[in-house]
Amino acid sequence: MPAFLTHYIFADQLLKKDDRYRQVTILGSQGSDPFFFYGYRLLGKRKKTLENREFGTTIHHFDLSIFLDFMFEKIKTLENTLEKEVLTAYLKGFLMHYS
Repeated sequence: MPAFLTHYIFADQLLKKDDRYRQVTILGSQGSDPFFFYGYRLLGKRKKTLENREFGTTIHHFDLSIFLDFMFEKIKTLENTLEKEVLTAYLKGFLMHYS
């Protein structure tokens, strides 16, 4: 899983050590990759592995501008400060995925 490590290291190096929502940003930096790797584990097989991988493929080939427009608009409409900060942190990481 070099992609996971590459995205993690890149995000980790860009973030300040005191970043309040560091883990959320790092999660966002993975983009849709966790869906591709879903089901890989040492012991046993997870349920719905194929469906999750197909979902990851769909997201990966989806028009990114539509998703980003939706996310930016959603952030603007949120009144809850915590939700706004967490979603902004996730989006920041998501943008790192494509950098």
